[in-house]
Amino acid sequence: GRDRIALGGLSNTVTVCGNENGQRAVYLTDRYGFNNPGTEWDKENIAGVLIGDSFTAGSEVQDDENIASWLRQLTGYSFINLGVSGSSLLTSLATLKEYATTLRPKAIFWLYFEGNDLAELNTERLNPFLLRYLDANFTNNLINYQTDIDQAILEKLAEHSHGNRAKETTKTN
Repeated sequence: GRDRIALGGLSNTVTVCGNENGQRAVYLTDRYGFNNPGTEWDKENIAGVLIGDSFTAGSEVQDDENIASWLRQLTGYSFINLGVSGSSLLTSLATLKEYATTLRPKAIFWLYFEGNDLAELNTERLNPFLLRYLDANFTNNLINYQTDIDQAILEKLAEHSHGNRAKETTKTN
């Protein structure tokens, strides 16, 4: 088996994010774990794909208020949001190669945040898996392995949850 990394989140899952505007941002992830209406992937003519970090993903706003959603509302065209909270340039490149190439969008909007993207790139450049995406021909075909990705995310969450319960038990004893 190939090594796989989760670039999006858990698919078809209610996601609760930050509370920057006095109300928790809540959205249902699409079939690949991104913040899009599920039907958006079925459209034939994708006007654009948005790539970037939490600002692109819409982590602090309601699902109809993220940038891709606004573009859909204002233009009537189809836009796919591939934003991922905490991602930087290498993760964005990987996400673009894994998910956008099959869509053949007319445009790609790569949103860059000067406040932290370069600092996060320093961490990402140490990840040998992400560095493989600098090879023009490399892809891990992640779009076809969402079931495996979801399972890996659920296992990680269970490990983390179990680890936290063990710590809590140790503290109370």
